[in-house]
Amino acid sequence: MFLVAIVGLSIVQYQYANIGVYVARVEFQKHLSDAFDKIRRELSTENELTFLLYQAVTADNSYFDLPVDSLQRAASGILHDFLKDRLLGAGVQADFGYTLSIGEVDRPALSYQPREAAAQVLPHTVVVGGYFQNVLGTALRLKFYFYDINSYIFQKLNGIVIPSIVFTLLIILVTVWVFRRTYYQNRVITTTNDFINNLTHELNTPVFSIGIATKLLEDDPKYSGHPALEHIKLQNNRLKGHIEKVLSLAEMEQRGYVMKRTRTELSPLLAQLAEEYRLKGELEGFTFSASFPPDLLMEVDAPNLVNALVNLIENAIKYGDQGPVSLTVTERNGSCHFRVEDEGPGIPKSQQEAIFKKYYRIPEGNQHNQKGFGLGLHYVRQVVRF
Repeated sequence: MFLVAIVGLSIVQYQYANIGVYVARVEFQKHLSDAFDKIRRELSTENELTFLLYQAVTADNSYFDLPVDSLQRAASGILHDFLKDRLLGAGVQADFGYTLSIGEVDRPALSYQPREAAAQVLPHTVVVGGYFQNVLGTALRLKFYFYDINSYIFQKLNGIVIPSIVFTLLIILVTVWVFRRTYYQNRVITTTNDFINNLTHELNTPVFSIGIATKLLEDDPKYSGHPALEHIKLQNNRLKGHIEKVLSLAEMEQRGYVMKRTRTELSPLLAQLAEEYRLKGELEGFTFSASFPPDLLMEVDAPNLVNALVNLIENAIKYGDQGPVSLTVTERNGSCHFRVEDEGPGIPKSQQEAIFKKYYRIPEGNQHNQKGFGLGLHYVRQVVRF
């Protein structure tokens, strides 16, 4: 798409350049026409310049005490200055030469050729009558040769062509830079995800071993119900939950969609969840309440939904200052709304969008009194989106 866009932009700019060249040529011809009309009018009247030209083209040095070749050189230089002034006055700055001939004679009486004949392009002829027609019996033919007209035209378009080229190159450079940055960032993200996935998979082995060991100790009457054993079980289950959360989140992000939605009756799952947190509240010193419809059917991925609710409830407990925590589920317009509330300090408005970013934690206040990885709310958002 990028290449197609650049090619398309180049074609459009080329077409605009062609239009600009055409307009510049038309403008150049108009300026020439205006200049030629003025030159023709001034050279058709009797004045000092036309009298000098008459003496030069007829090789008559009786009035000027000069050799004929000197007279002609002087007349040629003065005529060139006159023509250049009139062309500049009409807006024509192109380099030029000329020849001045009597009637249809090809041999010029006067000429000014600053360049080789091969470089001459775009000839124009101006027929000068009036005074010369009267004194010579025929008109003079003033033939112009304009050099490097293409270069002259493109110089006029520099204000269009050069910025177009510069901005096109700038777009290409910026786009390539963005592509490179995106490519390297994706490589970093991929490497990071691979590292996290490998690490979490490796952690599963010791977690499983600790679980087996605690199960064996539970079966031993000597250790069954020991507070240390219960603490080991609790921390092992917490570690297992973190690992599952990271693996589920990585799988969602890499595959784009991994949840399997089935029509599920959520009321029993919510009742079990409510009972677990009610008991936990009795042990840890907070109250938990839940309210939900008795017959709640939804097409969901039940394990991921329950995990998302657990994350929200755990956050409410963690930051709720030991206050009451509640879960409320309502049905509205064919959809379900889940609401978890606590009485904690809340989240600053400026941070309410950022907290859903992966690994993000609020950097201010006493939020870091509670430990975490910044994955919980990001995981919840991914579940809700999928």
